[in-house]
Amino acid sequence: MLFSCATPASARGKRSGRLRQLLALITAPTLALFAGLALAQQTLPLSASSDIHWRVYRSGPMAHLGHSHVIRAAAIRGTVTLRESPQHSQFLLEIPVHRLEVDPPALRRRYGVEFSSKLSQADIAGTRANMLGQSLLQADRFPVIRMTGEAPLKDTPEPQQMLIAAELQLRGRTIALRLPATVTLTATGVRASGNFTLSHRQLGLKPFSAALGTLKVAERIDFTFDIQTK
Repeated sequence: MLFSCATPASARGKRSGRLRQLLALITAPTLALFAGLALAQQTLPLSASSDIHWRVYRSGPMAHLGHSHVIRAAAIRGTVTLRESPQHSQFLLEIPVHRLEVDPPALRRRYGVEFSSKLSQADIAGTRANMLGQSLLQADRFPVIRMTGEAPLKDTPEPQQMLIAAELQLRGRTIALRLPATVTLTATGVRASGNFTLSHRQLGLKPFSAALGTLKVAERIDFTFDIQTK
């Protein structure tokens, strides 16, 4: 009796009605906000037709005894997230290191004379072993190459030329990059393509070398990409 009091049923009914009205006023715009956010963001998986590959070049006084190589990333996975605020459109790419392909014949033909030398299966296997091994990519320890970034996409079907701010995670290091790209928004997704050049040094890698450095891999690496969503 000292800590409670009785409330008439009519008063309780009025309070309950006011409470329901208040909850409706709070809940309706909150639900609308979340619905708007859902519509303003779209995450698209990458298409299996996405392509990333790069070229490395023979160098040194005995370069004529070596070969230049094309490396292709197979089984690329990732997403592109489009948002209504264009500067926040983002992407994630992952490349399984053990799935890298060395010297696909079609790519060697595409790049002409520098890649026209004949390679045996032993040559390809040896190049792949060196690439995945302890001195370069350390594939067993770092099985995934990952890249994230964002781009200021405009809402237009016209191709957009831009520099994409990206971070590359390679062999335990994070490397900041700015990548030139042509990006096109279509009715079904996004396509980004381009070319850029980096050095082994920029990536924290030491090029393969043999015969006291007279036969080695050059510092330069030329990259080509064509990323598409489903």
